[in-house]
Amino acid sequence: MKIFILFLMIMLTACSQQSQVESDDAGYSGTYYDPITGEILFRIFEDSTGFKLKDINLAPYVQDESSYEKISLPNIEGQDRWGKFCGGDFSKIMERVLGGSDWKENTIWYIQVEKTFVIKVKKGYQSDEHIYNTNYVLIDGSECFTNMRVRRNIEKL
Repeated sequence: MKIFILFLMIMLTACSQQSQVESDDAGYSGTYYDPITGEILFRIFEDSTGFKLKDINLAPYVQDESSYEKISLPNIEGQDRWGKFCGGDFSKIMERVLGGSDWKENTIWYIQVEKTFVIKVKKGYQSDEHIYNTNYVLIDGSECFTNMRVRRNIEKL
């Protein structure tokens, strides 16, 4: 009986760990921080409705404890919508976002919350406008990133 219970516990533990890995295979989930100040900025987690961003400190938009924002994962439909809204194709928008025409080769993944992008880039990527000395960058700006772009190198715990 003890062996059966031990086997059952091992199986339950292995299955629960495996499902966690599969649901986050892209690596979005985690706590993100500013490597210069050490300040924790936000947390991304996944629940039954998808990925969510918990604003911890993205001043001036600090939100209350129970507030979460739904994350849009990249897809062709979303890219087409952005392109139509901004009067161009998505590639041109991302060129403005990251500051270089070689953005595709240097982007591992990106996610979007409204006008904010969290992008995982190749460490050391140097675009025409910015040096990405961490693997992650937080970019906020106008709807089409034609002005008021803020790029902030961040890291993940």
